[in-house]
This record gives sequence, structure tokens and C-alpha cells, in this order.
Amino acid sequence: MRLRRRGERMRAARRYAAMALGAALFVGGLMLTYNSAFERFAGTAGAAQAAVARIGSRGTEVRAVQERLRELGFFKGSLDGVFGPSTYDALKKFQKSRGLPADGVAGQQTLSALGLDVAPQQGERENELELLARVISAGAGDGSYAAQVAVGAVILNRIASPEFPDSLTAVIYQPGAFACVQDFSFLQTPSAAARRAARDALNGIDPTGGALYYYDTKTETDEATLARQVLMTIGGYAFCR
Repeated sequence: MRLRRRGERMRAARRYAAMALGAALFVGGLMLTYNSAFERFAGTAGAAQAAVARIGSRGTEVRAVQERLRELGFFKGSLDGVFGPSTYDALKKFQKSRGLPADGVAGQQTLSALGLDVAPQQGERENELELLARVISAGAGDGSYAAQVAVGAVILNRIASPEFPDSLTAVIYQPGAFACVQDFSFLQTPSAAARRAARDALNGIDPTGGALYYYDTKTETDEATLARQVLMTIGGYAFCR
């Protein structure tokens, strides 16, 4: 009888140990998933914080930069919270005067030199949505809705490609990448359709099958661009590798 009870206690102890181990592994898995997600979020937040304001940005952070530049005699424009060409030029002049890289971006080093302590922007996804919508609207606003979604997908595909920068802002502001950024036409308020197209693209819709380039079939004349492999044509725009 004693041996039987002892055996039952040993089996119960083993079951308890197995249950405890399973619970520990489950919690450990949750913590690993949480930590990985937190690291990804922290990395995104850090990237957002590294460049608080640049061409196309809007909001109180931009206005604070404008006010400080005006106080220092570099900015003569309207304090409208819109980071346009006049703010860009004024910021570059300030950066040159302080021996900073004159890139026209209000990153943390520039903000410190301005004497500003601007908190990281909230709603980073909404900021990305607005920026993407502007490029879509300026670059393919006359195309079909499907073409606008496709243009957004091209921009996002570049982020995933080792041939291009690895963030939305870096892809969009890459020198020479988009004519509408070079001529500042993307600063215009995007259409409602462009905003919907940007949201669809950010949600993973890609009608191009992984295209990295696009061009307007009615106006494009560059031979190198026209020589690219066309994956498909949507609404008057060719989408290429």
C-alpha cells in the first residue's frame, strides 16, 4: 500500500512538473514574441525620432522649427506648420551656419542646435499614409484607382528590396527617385482616392506582382526606363522590374 501511494505521489509530482514546464515554455514564448515586437517597434520609433521634420511634414513640430528659425533670422515665411521649400532653404542655411550637414532635415542634432526638444511624432502610420498619398496623388493622380494603388505598392516594394533604402521616407526622398518630389508638386493636398490607395498599399495590396519601377506610357521618353522588363500595364502606367 505504501509503495502504491508513493508511486501515485511520484506520478502526480511528474505531472505537476510537466505542467509547470509547459506553462514556463508558454510564458517564455509569449515574452519572446513580445520582446521581438517591442524591438521592432523601438526600431521604428527610433527611425521616426531620428528625422522629426523634413520636406512634406506638417504639424506643431514643423511650426516650432519655423518659429525658432524666424527668431534666429533665417526664416521669413508664414508660420503655417507646413515644411515647404522656404522652410527647407531656411533650415539648410541654419545648418551651414552651425557647421552641420546641410541636408534640410530637422533631425535630433539640428533640433538640439536650434534649442528645441521636440517629442517624437505620434501616429507614425498616419504620417506615412499622408506622405505616401501625396506621392501617389502627384505621381499618378490622373490614373485609375488600380494604378494609384500600384504606384503605392511600387514604393513599398522598394523598402523590401536590397537595391533601395529600407524606410518609406528614405525611399521617397532618395535623390532623383520621384519627379514629383524633385519639383515639390507632391506638397499639394492629396485626393481622397490617393489616400484610399495609400491605405490599400500599406495594407499589403500589390496588383503589380512585385514591381520596383513604374512610368507613364504616354509621356515617358527615357530609353533606360523604357528598356525595363514590364510586368504589366495598369491604367496607362507600366510597372517594371
